[in-house]
Amino acid sequence: ISVTDDEVDRYYQNNKAQYLDKPAEVQVRRILLPVTDPSQEAQVLQKADTLRAELIASPQKFAAYAKEHSSDSKTAANGGLMPFFAKGSHERAFEKAAFTLPKENDISAVIKTNEGYQILQLAAKKAPTYKPVTQVSAQIKELLKAKKFNDQFTNDMRSVVSSADSK
Repeated sequence: ISVTDDEVDRYYQNNKAQYLDKPAEVQVRRILLPVTDPSQEAQVLQKADTLRAELIASPQKFAAYAKEHSSDSKTAANGGLMPFFAKGSHERAFEKAAFTLPKENDISAVIKTNEGYQILQLAAKKAPTYKPVTQVSAQIKELLKAKKFNDQFTNDMRSVVSSADSK
């Protein structure tokens, strides 16, 4: 049983997600407005909505607004800039907002998370990377050989059973 390089390439292209090297990542700036007292939640949300409206009009001011308004002590001093991250490392609502921003400097809606209300700005995106086909071709060849063997064995057994039934 043999497997051609074309078969390996076709399998690789059709199943590329199995050979992920590094997942997609995003980097965002954020403004965090915590809700420390539930009775003040409406005021915090109103402040977040006001800040977002101002930032939609002037996205270049996001870093300055983060320094002035964000309660995240780790990122506020750096204009709200967070390190790159992949899906699965933050709260779902936060990740959804970050990963659905289409282009750099776009501003998210106000999102509610466990930390409070947040506004995000996309700083950068990194596309996923995949292991090169040369690195996984031996593994793919073995997999395809096993599949071909199983298919051939199944067909041979059907032929044997069929010929036995006709006697």
